[in-house]
Amino acid sequence: MFYLLCGLLCWNSAPQPQDVLVFGRGSDSVGLDPALENDGESFKVCDNIYETLVSYQEESTAIQPRYGQNLWMSLERIQVN
Repeated sequence: MFYLLCGLLCWNSAPQPQDVLVFGRGSDSVGLDPALENDGESFKVCDNIYETLVSYQEESTAIQPRYGQNLWMSLERIQVN
């Protein structure tokens, strides 16, 4: 009887649209301030919200400028012109 009821409920369900993207994440973001967050899920969102002045080179940890022509770095600060 249980299987019959489940079958009838599934049969009458509305058809699902074919052009839907389902995106899953591991958990919710803790916050949206990249200076304060330390979990991966928050960083995934922050990367899509904030554009940074510098980025990493491809397959490297060397820093390169994203906006501006010159990049000057020292231990005290980073300057982008």
